[in-house]
Amino acid sequence: MNIKTKILLILLTMALSSHLIISTIYFLYSQNSVTKQALNHLESVANIQYQRLGAFIESNKESLSLIQSRTQLRRSLLEYQNSGSSKAFDMIDKILSDALLHAKTVSGIFIIDMSGQTMYSTSARYNGRNFSSHPVFQKGQREATSSLLLNHSDKLQPVIVFSCPLTLKGKKIGVVAMEVHMNDLNSYLTDYTGMGRSGEVLLATDNHSSEMLLFSPLRFAKSPLLIPRFSESAIPMKNALDRGEKVFSDALDYRNVPVVAVSRYFEELNLGMVVKMDREEVLSTNSDLKSLFWGLMLVVIVVAVTLSIWLANRITRPVLKLTMAAQRMSSGRERHTVCVNSNDELDNLARALNDMAEKLVGSKLRLQQKVKAKTRELQLANKMLERMSKTDALTDLSNRRYFEERMTLEWSRCSRSQSSISLIMIDVDHFKWVNDNKGHLFGDECLKSIAKVLKRTFQRSEDIVSRYGGEEFAVILPHSTHEQALRLGEIVRKQVEELAIDNGSAPPLSRVTASVGVATCVPCFQQKPSQLVFEADKALYQAKASGRNSVNGKNQDSEGLDTTNDLREAVRKYCGLSLPLNNETE
Repeated sequence: MNIKTKILLILLTMALSSHLIISTIYFLYSQNSVTKQALNHLESVANIQYQRLGAFIESNKESLSLIQSRTQLRRSLLEYQNSGSSKAFDMIDKILSDALLHAKTVSGIFIIDMSGQTMYSTSARYNGRNFSSHPVFQKGQREATSSLLLNHSDKLQPVIVFSCPLTLKGKKIGVVAMEVHMNDLNSYLTDYTGMGRSGEVLLATDNHSSEMLLFSPLRFAKSPLLIPRFSESAIPMKNALDRGEKVFSDALDYRNVPVVAVSRYFEELNLGMVVKMDREEVLSTNSDLKSLFWGLMLVVIVVAVTLSIWLANRITRPVLKLTMAAQRMSSGRERHTVCVNSNDELDNLARALNDMAEKLVGSKLRLQQKVKAKTRELQLANKMLERMSKTDALTDLSNRRYFEERMTLEWSRCSRSQSSISLIMIDVDHFKWVNDNKGHLFGDECLKSIAKVLKRTFQRSEDIVSRYGGEEFAVILPHSTHEQALRLGEIVRKQVEELAIDNGSAPPLSRVTASVGVATCVPCFQQKPSQLVFEADKALYQAKASGRNSVNGKNQDSEGLDTTNDLREAVRKYCGLSLPLNNETE
């Protein structure tokens, strides 16, 4: 190995090893710093959520104390216990029903006698239930308290029940308890402000077995979960339920995903609280820094090699010249002189690198501009395709596919809020006659005119107007009463008639008219949206059977959703047909 190679290796080793050591130390330090900052932030979030939960408990205790302070309630309760007076029971019912009406956060109130048996409840699910061994009664007969209670409708979803003693003249006569809605608490827990894409606030309690019940609204699961207490994913929550307050820089959550987490314990409800974020998201900034380090390493290698070669050449060139001169002298040319000149070419190299960098930057900018332009074109095309997939090309109304999607969505919303939803079905009378006698182009123009009437009539942002198929239209009216839907149906019928479109028939049937069917109900989880469509379609058939150009509909809230027998009768009146339905044969 010659001296030039040795000098080159020494310079490269010094440059690269120093950069690698400094970069590694800085990377590890920044990773630790980012993790500490994330944990400090999660501790702040945990403290805020802890205070929110405490405020939620105290505000509901105040609401319960207002009920407890009603002297007439305690007197009526004692009278009912002593004599079984129906008048006293009615007074209890009136007082608690009135309290339930005015307390927006309360979902149910019930009274437990001193044996632990429920003697009155505004909700049927607590009637006859025995609480003698439950903290609702055991702690509630001593002081105002709060407890977790499993909901009978979903054994994995607990509710919070507040209870306190009822006393009259120093004597305990029972315990009053109230169940509160979890909406306010859940809104606190699902406030992910400042928690990135993966942050969550988890609440859990022991279920008196080797499992923990994780019941708070989960960001990555649709329902509460049971987690084995001794699994790795349960370590942060187990620490919380063991009354520990700890930070975890590397743990697993219920998805078995590495997280950073903070645990807290809420003693009154025996709740464990864990605030966590995915470790990958926390360290994402550091990952970007790691990429930067690799880029810098590449740059350092290029610069180090260049400088090392230049220095090696500068150091060894005079030596080589001296060697050549010595060789020449040894060959007999003693008068040969040694001339060592230093020629600096770094300036030329710098100009060449700058020219190349400018060209690369220019090429990159041009490429980015082209990518942005193509991206915008693609986004516009996607939006157009999405609109085309949901819109009827002829009438510019929503199509059948979009109608079914929105019907399912609005049905679920109204089911959760227990508000009514109406469906209007509109069918153009004798439309086949119009197509056959006036032509399909005329029929298309007729449908367009009717579509414009529907757009003018239904202008609420939540109203969904769709072309259901052929000459049939459908309108979804969330949060509307049956009377409102009937009035709107009548407006549509009149405006279609007032269009005065000649359908080619002899008077008085010479104008295009429409028949309207209306159905309204308050959805429940046992029903499906198709039942409301069924009822509206039935009402439409009845409107057709009664002579067309009319509005027909029933309020399904009061009468319930009918069976297919009613539709069969409507079809028979309209068409004179006997249709086989269910198991009936022709």
